[in-house]
Amino acid sequence: MTPKSRSPRSSASILVSLSSERWHDMDWLDHHRLAERLMFQAGETRRAGERQQASKLLLQAAEAETNALGTLSARQVRTWDITTVSIASLYFQAGELDVAERKAAEYLLDDRTASPARERLRNLLTLIWSEQRRRDSELQDPADSLMVALDDGDLDTLGITLTRLAKSTKHMKTGLVQTAALRLALPFSAQRRIGQGQHDICNISVDEIDPYAQEYSLIVREPRLYQLELPEPQAESTTLISQNFFDLINAAVEASDDLLLDIVPSQQYRRSLVAAFRELAPTGRDTEFTHIHSPDDSLGIELDPSARQQLTNVLDALRQNDAIQESAQTALRGELVGLDLPAGSIKLRTRNQGTHTIIVGKTIVAQYLEQLADREIELFVRSDQGRLLFEGINITATERTRSNRT
Repeated sequence: MTPKSRSPRSSASILVSLSSERWHDMDWLDHHRLAERLMFQAGETRRAGERQQASKLLLQAAEAETNALGTLSARQVRTWDITTVSIASLYFQAGELDVAERKAAEYLLDDRTASPARERLRNLLTLIWSEQRRRDSELQDPADSLMVALDDGDLDTLGITLTRLAKSTKHMKTGLVQTAALRLALPFSAQRRIGQGQHDICNISVDEIDPYAQEYSLIVREPRLYQLELPEPQAESTTLISQNFFDLINAAVEASDDLLLDIVPSQQYRRSLVAAFRELAPTGRDTEFTHIHSPDDSLGIELDPSARQQLTNVLDALRQNDAIQESAQTALRGELVGLDLPAGSIKLRTRNQGTHTIIVGKTIVAQYLEQLADREIELFVRSDQGRLLFEGINITATERTRSNRT
């Protein structure tokens, strides 16, 4: 008699079986055993050719391991190390490279992680970056690049440590993702970070690490600057994201004559960008200078501890001023009838309230808004001393309006 083949249990069956368990009573071993069951099932599913389902199971296993990590005490150092490496590895195996990178860097920088686990996380980061470069080579979006040099003042230092690299790349990516979102006229989101839908905005990867110098480069690929399904083809963006990045960081460091306000009217974007730029500036403890520049050196900025202090002062002032001038965000719908982009403003004609002038800031959103002239759109604004300040376009409502009209 031929034995019956045993088919893998579905992920739904595992989750249903868990619904009766009391999660708050589960300890590390309970969560870890769940992760092992999910990993085993993912292996069977992958061998059956169901790769997408296997990835889902691996992500569930990573979540179970993350829950396990939350049950550990400070004394369980070895278990902490095993679990952190497992979490980052599971995200990598599931194909979620950005989340894997963020987790590996987070645990690498955590003081609780011991040396053996740090070495494994460093090796994993190298694999992640290699796979990101391979994927990036297959993309068709236009590429831009920036170079970052970290100088610790020691002429005998050879190369850059992965700990310093992880810190620097994390804050570079935060600044670049927010710059890309601003270029697309998206409303501010505090949750917009690497691993959370950023591929709709831009794709960022570590391209090259100089083994003999304290320098690395980043490749940034960004979709063309439009979000709506416009009827006519649009030309590629002529302004690279690096140009806008340097416009913003220079304005933040100079902090003269409200230059940053002229470029970015949104309170939340200003605070977020300045906070990211401040973290790029060195404290002087392990790095004395950070030099960010374009490959041809036509664009660049050098940050030192005094620049960090300057950015701290700017951030404090922004928080104080914004707390005084905080106003509710409202939505306006109408036809975009006038663009005075050199002055950083647009005109919106609404059906019942006449024509409004809205301050959108100079240069950053220009190329995107130019595509929407004479179109009906919905956007978010804030009122500030009698002016309307641009906060972003409500893309969902705008697309819905366009679809209803067609």
